[in-house]
Amino acid sequence: MANPVLDKIAVGAEKASYARTPNGYPAMPGYTPQGQAAPQGSVDYAPQGDSGYGYGSTAYQQPQYQPQPYQTGQQPGFDMAYDRTGYGADAVTVDDVIVKTGLLLGLTVISAVVSWYLTLTSPQLGLMLGLGGALVALVLGFIIIFKSSTNPGLISTYMVAEGLMLGAVSLMFETEAPGVVGQALIATGVVFAVTLLLFRSGKVRNSSKVQKFALIGIIGILVLQVLDLILTMTGVIDNPWGLEGMTIAGFPLAGLLAVFVVLVGGASLIGDFDSVQRAAQAGLPKKSAWLLSFGIMLTVIWLYIQLLRYLAIIASSRD
Repeated sequence: MANPVLDKIAVGAEKASYARTPNGYPAMPGYTPQGQAAPQGSVDYAPQGDSGYGYGSTAYQQPQYQPQPYQTGQQPGFDMAYDRTGYGADAVTVDDVIVKTGLLLGLTVISAVVSWYLTLTSPQLGLMLGLGGALVALVLGFIIIFKSSTNPGLISTYMVAEGLMLGAVSLMFETEAPGVVGQALIATGVVFAVTLLLFRSGKVRNSSKVQKFALIGIIGILVLQVLDLILTMTGVIDNPWGLEGMTIAGFPLAGLLAVFVVLVGGASLIGDFDSVQRAAQAGLPKKSAWLLSFGIMLTVIWLYIQLLRYLAIIASSRD
């Protein structure tokens, strides 16, 4: 997948699912699915022909229940994730991830608003907040990703630092192109909502091709922006936006790149939602909701920053 955080969770969910019964509960020692032979050396707990308890020689046989899939048009397993976890109340659910994502989003927005107004009153203070927030977020981000940390305090602190950076950066773009922040926020929200609705309805599904597209797209955009930075710093290109600021037959290249970013962001979100679904079905621990929400927020913030950048380039090309 394109999200390094949710990649690890998806792998963990896949491993956890190996030790489940067909109904999603943990397999007990000696458990053998119907129609399969018990592993050699295992203990068979099935009742034998004569129990020896004086109730006759006929062994009690548990009625065999054949689970039937839900007949709905939604993505298979998305709703079933609520009741198929293997650890009961201690297992993560889709609701847990929704709540945690809302909390992290709220922290990010609040810190961004604070940073925005502090930058208005003192640009120098805003610059310090933006750079400091970016540095703290970078360090904490690496710690969370490489350790797969589910610490709520660590993840919440990352979001506050990210918000401080976003507030200062957003004001900078808004000063150069008034109205661009609102446009980027609306566009990001629309992409998120549409992708979620399509995923839940089953009209779009995650696949290796979708995630390869997302990964290649993210890497391609990163390479292009690094190249632009080098070209502008060395004076090879006079345009402050580099190659991204060019026009093709009078049409800004940034417009095409913005559409591409929407497609890449949507593909990444599909992978994120799929990881949440699989984690809930596999019954991963409840605390993993924090890491799942962190991964979703990474995608949302990346999408917002890219749309903000390209919308600002489009606005500058009209001047």
